[in-house]
Amino acid sequence: MKFIYKLCAIFTLFILAYSYPAQAQSPLISPGSSNSILISTGMYDVFNQGDKALELRVDYRYADPLFWQLKPWFGGELTTDESFWLGSGFYTEHKLNEQLLFIPSFGVGYYDKGDSELDLDHHIEFRSQLELAYEFNSGNRTGIYISHTSNAKLGNDNPGVEALGLYYQVPLNRLFK
Repeated sequence: MKFIYKLCAIFTLFILAYSYPAQAQSPLISPGSSNSILISTGMYDVFNQGDKALELRVDYRYADPLFWQLKPWFGGELTTDESFWLGSGFYTEHKLNEQLLFIPSFGVGYYDKGDSELDLDHHIEFRSQLELAYEFNSGNRTGIYISHTSNAKLGNDNPGVEALGLYYQVPLNRLFK
């Protein structure tokens, strides 16, 4: 049952952030913005022999760089083992051709292991991720990702965990027309 509460909390955060109509000039949605929502699912703890879990992620990505080519994002992930991570960080995009993109990202956030047997040994966890995405003419994207989350030796142990999954990304200016 805790899983349902955590899932509801993550979706409530995003619904509140995006519930303003475009005309209300929400601070998260600017006219002509291509800020986007990314929804993904994948396998958590993909390379270990132990219990694997399904994960669900929701990220909000800003279109404009904050500095240099780094663009901010924030998001959360939740597994069927009731572990969750909420964090933020930066990403950058590199076009490989007209429609194919390579997207590395890095972030830091709060982690709770829930009912998972996987203990990452700290509540502060860092996530690095590599993505390969295909951008449709509409601006929507689909892609694959592989990520590594670990405590960077903040705890006594640093087991880390990898996730592999698929996502779909939609620009907000297409959602609020």
